[in-house]
Amino acid sequence: MIVYFGTSPRIKKDYPQAVKAIFKQVEKLGYQHVSEWISRVNPDRFYQASLKDQKKHFEDTVAGIRKADVCLFEASERSFSVGYWVNYALGMGKPTIVLSQKERNSFLVKQINPDRFFFVVYHRGNLASKLEETLEKAAQKIDLRFNFFLSSNLLAYLDWAAQKKGVPRSVYLRQLIAQDMKNNRDYPPKE
Repeated sequence: MIVYFGTSPRIKKDYPQAVKAIFKQVEKLGYQHVSEWISRVNPDRFYQASLKDQKKHFEDTVAGIRKADVCLFEASERSFSVGYWVNYALGMGKPTIVLSQKERNSFLVKQINPDRFFFVVYHRGNLASKLEETLEKAAQKIDLRFNFFLSSNLLAYLDWAAQKKGVPRSVYLRQLIAQDMKNNRDYPPKE
């Protein structure tokens, strides 16, 4: 599983051991980082970067979040940029984990759809177990993308039906599956 891990450089400056521990724990659990930027960034130099470098960082962050299966953010301090990236990741449909060493009683955090959003309060003693448990939960929320072959007959029909309904082919296929699930009395299977 590919993980995007980010935070603001200011948070990294205030919590360097925590950011380092999270980065290493993700690797220790066998996951792959999209980027090592957070482990390399110098907080003081970051805020003095040129407009060109800031733009590149923005573009790299967008690309990293898009590439990731799961997004992870350290937010022990309030940060506009972390909030923006959390919202962006959720908007992209990514399971998103926000770690904090402080309990947040935020109205906004309570309003976020809990299906793909995980807010975790941690401390040094429970970071490994909290991170492992939450990454496993987040992994269960990853959308599966798959490709398959269709005969020319089926493809022609799919093109025609999607065009007639005015939706992309993938939306049409998802709607067919959702309708079949709704009509199938045997689903979900009883254990």
